Amino acid sequence: MTVGDFNGDGKSDLAVANANSSNVSVLLGTGTGSFSTATNFTVGSSPRSVTVGDFNGDGKSDLATANGSSNNVSVILNTTPKITIASGTNPVEGGTVGTFIISLDTPAPTGGIVS
Repeated sequence: MTVGDFNGDGKSDLAVANANSSNVSVLLGTGTGSFSTATNFTVGSSPRSVTVGDFNGDGKSDLATANGSSNNVSVILNTTPKITIASGTNPVEGGTVGTFIISLDTPAPTGGIVS
């Protein structure tokens, strides 16, 4: 499960990977602690995790899933304002267990690194 703003209203929304259904549920936040009815988006088989990020640089929260049984990663691009999401998959050799995001074009720190 991950949190993002998928419809641009400034309220926290949820995305949940459903391993047994091979989809991701997006629940839009109301701002009062409750959520709308889930909208499901098909991804690869047995999504193990879901993460949020801006994968195409348009400023909108997109999703990515690691799909355990189909050995691929699904990228779900957010095309709001209508919460219509375009998706696709990319094969992964050897299987998947999780997703995370790193930025490879960020300048190196100048003040040193603390671990």
